[in-house]
Amino acid sequence: MAHGRFAWLWPIALGLSLPALAGAPKASGDLAQDSFDTGLHDALIALDKVSPSPLDAASAAKLKALIHDDTWPSVARIGRDGVDAAGRLAERAGIDPALQETMEHAMRSHIGIDVDADGYAALCDRIDVSHGQPQEYGTLLALKDGKVVTSPFVTTASATESRDSIGLSFMDARLAEVQTALKAGQSLDDINRAPPLSMAPQWPSEPALRQELRDMFKADQAVRRSFVESGMKQDSPQQKAVIDIDAKHIERVRTILDQYGFPSPAMVGRNGSAYMLLLADHIENDDVLMGRVLELSRPLVDKSQLSHALYATVVDRHLVLQHKPQIYGTQATLTNGHSVPLPMVDPTHLEARRAAMGMEPEADYLKENDEAYQADSTQSKH
Repeated sequence: MAHGRFAWLWPIALGLSLPALAGAPKASGDLAQDSFDTGLHDALIALDKVSPSPLDAASAAKLKALIHDDTWPSVARIGRDGVDAAGRLAERAGIDPALQETMEHAMRSHIGIDVDADGYAALCDRIDVSHGQPQEYGTLLALKDGKVVTSPFVTTASATESRDSIGLSFMDARLAEVQTALKAGQSLDDINRAPPLSMAPQWPSEPALRQELRDMFKADQAVRRSFVESGMKQDSPQQKAVIDIDAKHIERVRTILDQYGFPSPAMVGRNGSAYMLLLADHIENDDVLMGRVLELSRPLVDKSQLSHALYATVVDRHLVLQHKPQIYGTQATLTNGHSVPLPMVDPTHLEARRAAMGMEPEADYLKENDEAYQADSTQSKH
């Protein structure tokens, strides 16, 4: 994996899919101003009550007509009971996995705003398991020889990175918490009972900035996708488009920092904060500005309001651009089609540093990047 600005889309570099990171591409700006839609609310409630479980083809088609694109309706628009009904319908829509995926991606951008992170994670895990896939967030637990374990099994490292991406505690901490709760007399059935998908709304205080960051990130990814699909040719129009948009966005990042500091989830939602850091990562020739970004965003990481893995990746890239050894092993170069990490400090303790940031083992990370590179290389040839 090349570490320059052109070679990779950010979600690939983080081992995340674009929809999973970006949430709903068509998410509305000021969710608090959404008008209540009685028709949509009543239709979702009725469909939830009368449709079979799992949904048949006709019921899934009705759901698709109601949630007809990748915009997730807010609590302001359909109420908490409407959001919960939509979540139950999504879980029962196994006949249409693409619809389930679209709904999962769309609701993700509302996490911490009017979608509960625990409720979302549990819903996604149940959907994955229903399709014979491993759970992602480790919300489904069992007892084995008196010890709390994930069931179906998912590695602690894998679940931790997914959990951290939406603001949940690391997997080992969650398992310890549940073990303590069991000793205190709580039942595992109660612990495994999923919380509601909806939550009392906490509307972002800067909805216009939230929307702007979403639009900037979407444009950023579009030009990079175009560059990758064109074969990443040097001095091409696609490369120039990347250079131009980076220059424009970096200046806007500077202005945002001056005006707001680093935007917090309370201001722009969790995804908005992530967009800001992803955009700032393209700063290449201003160490002072990049240092300021990292300094101002670190408190959010410490409070799990911003992904540890994302922050670690940006830290490494900043160091590499200064010709310094990286810390977390996220930056690599391609040699014969395989990712080879660039120099790093104290390689012996790399895995401990990665684990402290909720990151998967280095070997797994490099393997996933190799697979992503191969997939993109194949796509660019067609």
